[in-house]
Amino acid sequence: MECPVFSNHHRPWGRRALAAADRLIGFLHMASKAGEKKPNSATPARWWKFEPMSFRRTIMAYRRSLTILFHDRVLLEKELANFWTYLRILSSLNEINLQHDILSIKTFYIPNLDKVWRRPHQPLQKLSWASYPFLIDLEMKTKMLESHNISEQDNAMEQATRQDPMFGLCYLLGITVPSPRLFLNVNRDDIFGRSVREQLTEMLTFPRSWFQIPLRIRFMGEMGIDAGALSMDFFRLVFEELFDPGKNGLFRYVDELDPTHSPVWFRKDCEDSKLAEICGLLCGFSLHNKAIVPLPFPQLLYAKLLGKGPNSDMEEVAELDKEFADQMSKLRTGTEDYVMGCCYGEKVELKNGRSVDVTKENVHLYVDNMVRDYLVPSQFAAFQRGFNRVFNPAAFDMFRPIELEALVMGEKHFDWKALEQSTQYKQPYTDSHPTIKMFWTVFHALDNDMKRKFLVFVAGSDRVPVGGLRNLGLHIDHLQVPMDDSLDEQPCDTEDRLTRLLPVGHGCDNHGSRRTLRLPMYTILELMEDRLTVALSYYDCPFHIA
Repeated sequence: MECPVFSNHHRPWGRRALAAADRLIGFLHMASKAGEKKPNSATPARWWKFEPMSFRRTIMAYRRSLTILFHDRVLLEKELANFWTYLRILSSLNEINLQHDILSIKTFYIPNLDKVWRRPHQPLQKLSWASYPFLIDLEMKTKMLESHNISEQDNAMEQATRQDPMFGLCYLLGITVPSPRLFLNVNRDDIFGRSVREQLTEMLTFPRSWFQIPLRIRFMGEMGIDAGALSMDFFRLVFEELFDPGKNGLFRYVDELDPTHSPVWFRKDCEDSKLAEICGLLCGFSLHNKAIVPLPFPQLLYAKLLGKGPNSDMEEVAELDKEFADQMSKLRTGTEDYVMGCCYGEKVELKNGRSVDVTKENVHLYVDNMVRDYLVPSQFAAFQRGFNRVFNPAAFDMFRPIELEALVMGEKHFDWKALEQSTQYKQPYTDSHPTIKMFWTVFHALDNDMKRKFLVFVAGSDRVPVGGLRNLGLHIDHLQVPMDDSLDEQPCDTEDRLTRLLPVGHGCDNHGSRRTLRLPMYTILELMEDRLTVALSYYDCPFHIA
């Protein structure tokens, strides 16, 4: 692949040369698979691991050739055989990459595939995307998942409507039956209290089709109607409590010496599997409601949810806690003196149920038990059952663990310019309006902490949606100065009212509602800066009542 011939993917003869290398790539792939059984053998995959740029050039040559054909119908029809060859070669290269973790999976993504997916060329009608998910970027996979969810949701709502006892009468009278909803009544002062647990426990007995009906949150004593913002608020608050080991006994910090940066895992001494199932149900609900929340799980959990985790318990625990895994491996292979020194007084249960002292001969049973206790498989299984109540596992077949993690938690790159460029405006505002120019000047001068508070203010979360901040869907609308003097103790003019008026954030993003910043038409930069800063100090208030 270092030959310049393979860099001419934009020329027909260059693409033919790439296709001709099919057998060579296939041989390299088979050699790599065979070499896996011999740890010290030299294989092309191991060479690529030490020369990742060479591997990247190989992938890019085939990916770019494929991209050209994807977007040019005439060329595709002429070079259809090459097209299928490129797919086959990229599949082999992807397997090598997954086995040896050489490059980011993003290296394989083909840009702008959504246009091909929605309106495929005739030769691509029979193409099964499920066979080549590594070519599809996370943004497109998310759209495909949402399309699937909407279809299931519509079917579930139609089925629930027809089962309504009033359906027949309403149909005869020509009256529309209200859309069914799944409600959760919550006391904000006791966010995961007994009432919420009882409601969620009852939901676990519902048919799976019910979980395709939109979940709506009703905060007791509040007037807000959930169009996305209230559920976002609930999930943020409930997970803060659920994942706090000091408040609930379900999770523990993997690194108790650094809890701020440590992921959490299931606690082995928590015997309440129903709590783990409820937590899985809530995680499924949050993902279904597009509520991006910072769940402090390790990537191992997402791999296990997808059925794409490590092949053994020891490999799993190594991903979770390398130090503990090394201790267990050393103990398994240690000498008699080492085992006796580490396990003095420890017992291990044999298959016949009898407990005996740990020795060199049975230490492998002791290690297996320790690893199993560390992973707490029964609690994970309960969590997975709850999560799968909302989602059919097949819905995520196309995702890799790192992609599911990003889908749940959001992406990590904050492109504030992209947020500005993607924002839409409602008259009288436009991107060239003086107040809008002033707003963005003030916004970009804020520090990152304040900018993330702004995201909470207008979207209910400081997480970045899949595809980046350009997909936040922010709108800016004009907030007019109220003219009712009865609201003030002393009459005042419009200018004075403007100086006291704060911007308002609406974080709803469902059923026609839009994430909106309602911005007064300030005319002075200092006033804009002051009012925005004050408004963001209330970023965490319920339903943005500030």
